[in-house]
Amino acid sequence: MYDAVSDAYCYLGTTVLKNRASIRTQAELDYFEEQATAQRFSEPLPRGKLDSHADMPRQGDRDGRGNLSQRALADFTLWFLQVSLDQVRFMAQLLALDTLAQRLRGYVERSATLKPEAARLLEEALIRGELERGEAPRITGLPERTARRVVNDAIAHGLLASETPKGPLSLRFPGEALDVLFPRLFPET
Repeated sequence: MYDAVSDAYCYLGTTVLKNRASIRTQAELDYFEEQATAQRFSEPLPRGKLDSHADMPRQGDRDGRGNLSQRALADFTLWFLQVSLDQVRFMAQLLALDTLAQRLRGYVERSATLKPEAARLLEEALIRGELERGEAPRITGLPERTARRVVNDAIAHGLLASETPKGPLSLRFPGEALDVLFPRLFPET
């Protein structure tokens, strides 16, 4: 479930993300997504020259050992990997992760309530994945009490979160920050 209180990406008065099926309860949306995903996985790959080519019988004595063509299977595998790599490149371009640290810093700078040292915490969480709460004074260069306030402010903004009240912190992306943090993924309309 999405943990937003009030978000433009959610239906009014709910924490359910807006969706093409116009489903407004989380349980129904979860079920719908599960069914849609299962249906997609059961569909065959698009028909084309390579999918039927992969099931071709052997083409001579030097084309694999079984009944099917090893060369055709290799061609299909190469095509499939190229499509996958193309999708990875496309998403990498949309997410632009190489400049995410800069965008996090910019988000903190534009915030009226976050201290500039919060950017260091966010960047550290981005690089390491998780950080212990006790490391905040070292990372920010602030006294312990002030560093704790910076951590709490970042948590209040939804930029850091933890599974438990004293557990390690990890980076989060609140709905109101998505258009700033991922501008190519959420272009202005």
